[in-house]
Amino acid sequence: MEESDLYEPVKHFFLQRGFRVRGEVAECDLCAELDGSLVAVELKRRLELRLLEQAVERQRSADLVYVAVPAEAFATRRTRRAQQHRLIRRLELGCLTVSSGGIVEPLFHPEPYRPRRRRRQRTRLLRELSSRSVDGNVGGTPARPRLTAYREQALEVAWTLAERGPSSPREVRELGAPAKTASILQKNYYGWFFRVERGLYGLTDAGERALADFPELVGRFSRKENG
Repeated sequence: MEESDLYEPVKHFFLQRGFRVRGEVAECDLCAELDGSLVAVELKRRLELRLLEQAVERQRSADLVYVAVPAEAFATRRTRRAQQHRLIRRLELGCLTVSSGGIVEPLFHPEPYRPRRRRRQRTRLLRELSSRSVDGNVGGTPARPRLTAYREQALEVAWTLAERGPSSPREVRELGAPAKTASILQKNYYGWFFRVERGLYGLTDAGERALADFPELVGRFSRKENG
């Protein structure tokens, strides 16, 4: 479907609603007017940044602005499609989709965007942020396992075992490891620990390698013990 294939169905959509419609008015792909209300529509084969940039620019002169794209322009994955919808709505744009049969469906109309805050997610982010003692991740580089607050705690347990040898959860905790040491050892989420005997845990080769991946944390654990 070409951009020109979108024009006639979108034009018909507004004509049915009593608008006067003209194509290629100044910089706008389509303009429609009814009772003094001016609507601008940007047509594109794909949902891309350039389309949104043009539509936002049209908001400076038109009362309402829509983007019109083929129905298949949106992602097939539900979560990704919802993100695309949310972005367009956040820009206070309307959105029209055109099917291969020329049927226009308004997904939503331009209106003020009032985002709903996700309090639980905000709380989770703040808790995770405050629980990390170092900035152990480089944003945008997922080359190594992401350092989370839980991983940091598990690494401290692993470091204690590496320094002290097989120990009980209580002994590890008394040496300064986190309060949830027993749970970390028993669940063994990363496969870093093994049970030597009942109530006694040691460090696996995987645990040794994990410590080598985060030297900045190992240094902090050492300073903490000596400090």
